[in-house]
Amino acid sequence: MSTKKTTPERLVTFSDGVFAVIITIMVLDLKRPAESTLKALLPLWPTALSYAISYLFVAIIWVNHHHLLRFAHEATPQLIWWNFAHLFMVSLVPATTVWMAATKLAAAPVFVYALVFVLVETAYIAFERAALSQASDRDITPRLLRIARIRSYLALGMFSAATAVSYWSPMSGLALVCCVLLIYLSPRIPDFLHKSVRSKPICTTSQEWRNIMKNSVAIVTGASQGIGRSTAIRLARDFSAVVLAARNAKELAEVATEVQKMGTEPLPLALDLSRPRALNSLHLATVHTDRCTRHPFRGRRDHES
Repeated sequence: MSTKKTTPERLVTFSDGVFAVIITIMVLDLKRPAESTLKALLPLWPTALSYAISYLFVAIIWVNHHHLLRFAHEATPQLIWWNFAHLFMVSLVPATTVWMAATKLAAAPVFVYALVFVLVETAYIAFERAALSQASDRDITPRLLRIARIRSYLALGMFSAATAVSYWSPMSGLALVCCVLLIYLSPRIPDFLHKSVRSKPICTTSQEWRNIMKNSVAIVTGASQGIGRSTAIRLARDFSAVVLAARNAKELAEVATEVQKMGTEPLPLALDLSRPRALNSLHLATVHTDRCTRHPFRGRRDHES
């Protein structure tokens, strides 16, 4: 049975087509003025306002949708179905936009309009979770992930408040809906918040740094003596594995012993890095080490023995 993963390219193409159709439907609902005067445009202000708000919302939804799919490496069934649910909710926007414009922003249509965005945001949160679940720590940090989730739930709360308010005050409810535009105007806002929060380094103690680097591999060349030796011993405090490369095998073994005393697994490689084959050997050894999570070198040593 084939285990080849399905890439999300077709999912992206299909979603872009749906967004294009939704905008086209909204454009087709725009009607020309009854008379050939500028004054004839004034009665159409509810239509123009409703269209402008909905168009901007659909554009923002597409931008954030496109941003999220950058983190998806596989079109899993969960991602596909939540994407369908999200697109279905967005497809309700044109109908509620026309109703709201035809009634000149009456209470019931604005209430339903805000309710649609509650549904859109609910589906978006689930879609966001499915997409970001495929992201690694290199793609998005845990702190940035928390900020993104807080933003999504904050938007859901604002949409819910707008739904409740719009039943008694349609204009106030619609204004509150528009305020959410500021939250999602840029999909990279969590990045800016993340940078502003970081007034101090992420790691304030050596233990925090070690927790982050516990599954990382350090490479030290010229590790048999001098600065290279000191660097290798220092990095042994933070990294779970250290690849040691130098020409002198005897001195390299001594450094490996020092590194091991620090509680870190060493991999001494007696190599002359001026030779291309030596660089290839260093690369292969490092890749093999990086793939081993808990005990980086146990599998290698067992194999060699």
